[in-house]
Order: sequence, then C-alpha cells, then structure tokens
Amino acid sequence: MLERTLLLEMLASRICHDLINPVGAIHNGIEFLDEMGTDSLEEALDLMRHSAIHATSKLKAFRLAYGAGGRDPSVKPEDMYTAIEELLTLENKITQEWDPHGEITTIPHNGFSKILMGTFLLAIETLPKGGTLHAHIEGTRTHVTAKGDDFMLRETIIDSLAGEISIEDIDPRLVTSYLLGLSARDLGLNVTVEPSDTQITFIISE
Repeated sequence: MLERTLLLEMLASRICHDLINPVGAIHNGIEFLDEMGTDSLEEALDLMRHSAIHATSKLKAFRLAYGAGGRDPSVKPEDMYTAIEELLTLENKITQEWDPHGEITTIPHNGFSKILMGTFLLAIETLPKGGTLHAHIEGTRTHVTAKGDDFMLRETIIDSLAGEISIEDIDPRLVTSYLLGLSARDLGLNVTVEPSDTQITFIISE
C-alpha cells in the first residue's frame, strides 16, 4: 500500500510539474490584461491561446500514457501520432518520422497503445536538444528510436524500467519510466533499452 501511495504522489508531482508552466502562463495573461487594459488584449490572448494549447496537448498525451484511455481498444496509432505531434509542434525541436497507418497498426495486444504512448514520451525525454522519433516493427518487437545530436539516457532509467530500483529511490523524473515498465509487465509486455553511439532504441516485446 505504501508503494502505491508513493508512486501516486510521484506521478502527481510529475504531472503538476509539466503542467504548471502553461497553466501559470494563462494566469499571467489574465493578470497582464487586468493591469494593461484592452490595449493589451491581443497580446494577452496570444499568450493564453498558446498556453492553453500547450496544456491541452500535454493532458491528451498523459491521458493515453498514464490513464485508462490508453487501454481503450479504439485507440489507434494515428491517435497517438496526432497527440504526439500536437505536443512536439509547440517547441518545434523534435520531429516524428514514422507511419501511423503502417505496420504498427497490426499489433493486436490489449493495452499496446498505452505502452507505445508511454514509450514515446520517455523517448522524447532523451532528446532535450531536439532530434527525431522513429517507430517500426522487427518480427514481434516494436522499436521506438530516438536520434539526436545530443541525446541523454540516465542509467537509472534502464533500472527503473526493469523495476530494479528501490521505491525509495524513485523521484518525479523516474516515476514515468518505472510505471511504464510496471504497466507493460502487467499487460504481459516488456520494455527494454538498447543505447548506442548514435541513437537510443526502446523495444516493446511480449
């Protein structure tokens, strides 16, 4: 019970951390409008519009990766592609280079979409300075690859994915990878990592 409570606290902290900036910017836009009056209307609306889109795109991705939405059998790879694209377009640093209507649509496993979305979000974290995301199938394994000039993968990410880390050592930066590995195993899947000098590959397998 304590483990579940700690995980919920860490996940809540992580989601709040990721949402505080866009939500805070909406509040700032309202305050700016109150202080400057109608002369600042267009500028304030632009700030609030961009921030609202930012917050909404994060919530869509979080719902698929961390909520029950990702288990819905009606969720397709093209839904994830769209959610990821909305998330990436705002910062314009990472691009997707995979076909959501291609071979990945043939995966029948219940809950696969949830794990794939979580894997994409984890791959995005490894590209702080930008890069590209790829996805393809090799046999029965799905490969999600992050390529960039300066990608980053902490060793603790690999340990947390495998569940080989003490619950006391998990912080908000590790909780998403830990829960991804835990959810995958609950669904009869596994997520492993194969880093190289040029890319990081996350492999989803049965």
